[in-house]
Amino acid sequence: MVLTGSQRAPHESGTDASQYADAIQVAASDKARDLGALLVFNQSIFPARQVRKVSSFQVNGFAAPETGPIGYIDGLRVCVAMRPVRHQTVALQPDTTLPRVDILPAYLDAPPDLLEFAVEAGAAGLVIDGLGRGHVPPSWLDALQRITQRGIPVAIVSSCQTGPVHASYEFPGAWRASRPPASSRYTI
Repeated sequence: MVLTGSQRAPHESGTDASQYADAIQVAASDKARDLGALLVFNQSIFPARQVRKVSSFQVNGFAAPETGPIGYIDGLRVCVAMRPVRHQTVALQPDTTLPRVDILPAYLDAPPDLLEFAVEAGAAGLVIDGLGRGHVPPSWLDALQRITQRGIPVAIVSSCQTGPVHASYEFPGAWRASRPPASSRYTI
């Protein structure tokens, strides 16, 4: 599967709408075989797993900050310089209903009732978009413990473009000074 798009409409100055042909070339190329889902944008080929939107208006609207592109399109030439590592995936039946998982942003002084409201409204899991290396406000710790003790999984991620989450600071909410009990199902 090869996905693409354009940042500018066909009638706008500097449009990139005609570059849909690049995605078709990549999809038809033997060089793209077994690479998994790809995104082709601005003459660059990215593995879909690594790509993110980096500009709301420029034609270089997508990038893979951690790894960079795996190839490029130059006229009629498709060049693949690297092959991404394929991770195991789970195949779902078309009629499969997945549980509701809410994504909540962490911010300074964010009230912990945001977490409780999400669960009360039906979230079967939470993804917390943490601060920095994956930190949460200290006021969230009790609510997170109550939620995980109910068997609801919580994953903490970082909205930073690069770098993993890590318990690196010594304050409540950074997971080091107040690491939850081993029985909790926090995922960092």
